[in-house]
Amino acid sequence: MPSNLEKRIKELEERITLLGAVQVGIVNHFADKDEGLQASIMASIFSVDELLNDFTSYINHVGDDDTKAFMMYMNEIRLDMDRSDT
Repeated sequence: MPSNLEKRIKELEERITLLGAVQVGIVNHFADKDEGLQASIMASIFSVDELLNDFTSYINHVGDDDTKAFMMYMNEIRLDMDRSDT
């Protein structure tokens, strides 16, 4: 029988999945033809170091050459931004 903590974790996972599904729907609706919004969303995601690093690692393993080049470009932009902050 699952513990109370395990039940709460399961409930939180289900809520996170729901929030993710809603977010995907909203983004698909509004960003489909708005490149500025798409760029803003990507910048927000990649502003979190852990997400950027995880996604870059994933792309390096499974991405095609165009996607890998895009990630290299995004990482260069991020490095330039970090350098300008110091």
